[in-house]
Amino acid sequence: MSPEFKSFLQGLLNKTPSERLTWPELLSHPFIDETEQEKKDRKIRHEFYTNWAANEHHSGGKQNLQEVFEADDPSGAHEN
Repeated sequence: MSPEFKSFLQGLLNKTPSERLTWPELLSHPFIDETEQEKKDRKIRHEFYTNWAANEHHSGGKQNLQEVFEADDPSGAHEN
């Protein structure tokens, strides 16, 4: 277990309620807090899904996810 995970569990499982992590502390804990890369990845996934959903709706369901993904990434970095 990582030190961050141990600290997180100890903060949640403390027998003394006043010594447990509060909601703000829990959400900003290093085990939970997103890294910059995770934030970028989440943004990319959200944009990808939004584009896919819009294209799927407007194309009558004839476009597959791979086509949308490749159209959104002209670098070809996500090709199989």
